[in-house]
Amino acid sequence: MEPFARILVLALAVATCHCFMPTSNLPARNMMVSRNIHFSENQPLTMAFEGLFSRSSTPPKKKLCVITGTTSGLGKETARALLENGNYYVICACRDVNKMEKVAEAEGFDKDSYTVLPLDLASLDSVKAFIPKLNKVKGGRALDRLVCNAAVYQPALSTPKYTADGFEEQLQINHLSHFLLCSLLINDMKRAKDPRMVIVGSITGNDNTVGGGVVLPIADLGDLKGLEAGGKDP
Repeated sequence: MEPFARILVLALAVATCHCFMPTSNLPARNMMVSRNIHFSENQPLTMAFEGLFSRSSTPPKKKLCVITGTTSGLGKETARALLENGNYYVICACRDVNKMEKVAEAEGFDKDSYTVLPLDLASLDSVKAFIPKLNKVKGGRALDRLVCNAAVYQPALSTPKYTADGFEEQLQINHLSHFLLCSLLINDMKRAKDPRMVIVGSITGNDNTVGGGVVLPIADLGDLKGLEAGGKDP
């Protein structure tokens, strides 16, 4: 089983995954080598895109994958598996860039096969600002993979927290901002040969869990019922 498939199996074990694009067998391992990209607002486009090419003059064979929430948990392990596979260049999208760089160093991530870009899902403006930064990294190439993994779970809160955009924090970070990210990237991903978009959800939104147990509060996208009282049973 290929690493990407193993990742989906793992995700299904701990969450609910929904794949919105068709899948097919992944290509065999190759030996293409790419350079790490350090994004800078003042960096010329040609320099930013240079790192995505192999040391030969041919275009890269590695697929481009964006993963949100890679500093820990499933996101970090997903990044690790894809990097170890050797067929992917991973863009780690996370709120704390410095923390992610330290995690990558500690985990021994291949410096030539990933880059880190800032993305704060608690801000819709940050999601929008992420797109041009991503475009500078990948140049004219299409995005092959998007794994929407980042999330927060705040069951101990007595009162809900709200973002600067005015949405309950869990709802925006876990759902609304990812929906916006998918909407902004889906047309670009359609250009890829075998695109995949993976949404990692939680059983907070499922009132029919295995064994009949329920994780409270249950999310309700209508009037936020179930989240409006914070982490308590409504």
